[in-house]
Amino acid sequence: MKFLFILLSALFISCEDYNGHFQGLEDLELTNGDSIEAGDYAATLKIKSKKKIKIKLENDSSKHSFTLKLKAGAEFPQDDGTFDFKAFQNNQELDLAGRINTSSERSRRMTTLEPCQLRSPVRYCSRRCVPGRNGRPICYRVCNDNWGYNNGRQEVDYHEVKTKKDISLQIYANDGTRSGVMKATQYSKYKEEVYRGPCRFR
Repeated sequence: MKFLFILLSALFISCEDYNGHFQGLEDLELTNGDSIEAGDYAATLKIKSKKKIKIKLENDSSKHSFTLKLKAGAEFPQDDGTFDFKAFQNNQELDLAGRINTSSERSRRMTTLEPCQLRSPVRYCSRRCVPGRNGRPICYRVCNDNWGYNNGRQEVDYHEVKTKKDISLQIYANDGTRSGVMKATQYSKYKEEVYRGPCRFR
């Protein structure tokens, strides 16, 4: 029975693409009748949910796309660690075992200025005129105070967090020999906010 080793990240459950390389050491037969010939392929994995991943393989001579679906009682884990699925638990009839690995690094504390809006009283004035006794208009200024918004800036302190997610995949034939190897990586980053100052006028 074919054996598949796959290394996932807990944060893969986000419908993102992970790009890498697949080396087929021998021909592979899928349950949909597709045959993947031995050779080198550019590889893309998309984790669509806890129960489904989509794999695309492409080289100069062929393209392949297939979906791996887990059945009831089986889910890809959300935390780092190992997992084990049997052939009857997925649509491709593969034994699955693997480990989740996620690494990240945090930058020093950094500061930036971001736009903001400050609610404050705003005075609106207009000029009004009325006829005078001598025929000349008498004009005066009328002002009203209302609340409005003014553009400002605020200081924001943050750390930039970079996350690396690796996928390492090995496929084994019925006799236990390795028939394919795949590695793919996805990088992401986000801001971890630690301080947001008051909004001030520019």
